[in-house]
Amino acid sequence: MTTSKGSLLHFDVRSGKMEFNVKLSPKKINTCDMSSNGVTMATAGLENCVSLWDVRKMKSKKALDRIDQVRSITSAYFNSTGDKLLTTGMNDKLNVLSVDKGGKFGAEKASVSHDNQVRENDEKDGGEGRRETT
Repeated sequence: MTTSKGSLLHFDVRSGKMEFNVKLSPKKINTCDMSSNGVTMATAGLENCVSLWDVRKMKSKKALDRIDQVRSITSAYFNSTGDKLLTTGMNDKLNVLSVDKGGKFGAEKASVSHDNQVRENDEKDGGEGRRETT
């Protein structure tokens, strides 16, 4: 779980034990996602970056890797094999970043423009872009 104050908490419901509670960012962390390898976690938020972490070493508060963006990142999610990370943010882009087995970002990156802004007309029609025609 993440907080608006930049902390990441992990509570093991099986044991009833708090595994870690670490402050990783001075700003809100919007999202965290665990890779299928069970070791690498991604976080992203208002600090305008996406970071990769080794969950076995969270208390060190040292990211494995980090990519800075121009604007805040609203989400970051791994694919099923854990070698790609999809990010969305206020820069109106969908970014697909490659992730290697050591938890580092690779050179491969794909980016697609995506209008992430809500406009007045979009709110009236539920944000789906439908317009009445006469």
